[in-house]
Amino acid sequence: MLFRQIVFYSLLVGIVSGLVLTVIQTWQVVPIIQAAESYEEGGAGAVEVAVIPALEQAAHVHGGEEEWAPTDGFQRTAFTLLSNVITAMGFAMITMVAMVASLNLLRGGVNRLDWRHGLIWGAAGYVVFWLAPAVGLPPEIPL
Repeated sequence: MLFRQIVFYSLLVGIVSGLVLTVIQTWQVVPIIQAAESYEEGGAGAVEVAVIPALEQAAHVHGGEEEWAPTDGFQRTAFTLLSNVITAMGFAMITMVAMVASLNLLRGGVNRLDWRHGLIWGAAGYVVFWLAPAVGLPPEIPL
């Protein structure tokens, strides 16, 4: 029963937080990515690179073929949503297991988890997984 509840609530929290994260990324990150992609495609200019003849033979490159990439708009947003939801489900699962394990270790007057425990653990997870790695230079378009 406990395993089923952990999985259910992890999936639920993952879906909700993945949706929120996708909205935030679409608003703040996607314009930077699109500007960087347009910079890569046109503005940088071609750079000639010397290739060693042995490496040129070893590289098996098909001419004219491009790698698959999602189209801008719905397809890109859908794949971003899918990856954010799956990632959020994983983080939610880790956090839920840590919450249950800490409850079993403490047992000092706490018999069950409630929404306050969830907020505390969620805030700690946000600081550890998102805020601390983001400290430093903000992403920007190359000049």
